Amino acid sequence: RIAPMLLNAGALINQRVGPGYTALYNAAFNGHADTVKLLTEHGADVNAISDEHFSPLYIACQEGHTECVKSLLHARADPDHARPDEGATALYIASQNGREACVEC
Repeated sequence: RIAPMLLNAGALINQRVGPGYTALYNAAFNGHADTVKLLTEHGADVNAISDEHFSPLYIACQEGHTECVKSLLHARADPDHARPDEGATALYIASQNGREACVEC
């Protein structure tokens, strides 16, 4: 409920906090599909990478948040982004964690 108010008030949609997490990253991590959709519709960077090299798509796949994954892919998140330290893509991490519904997206 607060996200629309913040956006209407001019909040910086791609502002980073902590280890480079954006609002979109946090929404994807926590499975807030409505917020993911809202943020992507307002121009959030779907390919913003945290300091730890996580993208919103990667973290949504890791956590098994299928609706977030669908929204991110619809918004053209890069499914081929790989973490440089281990070469893992979102598809790889979804598969490794048994997130079959995310793999099928």
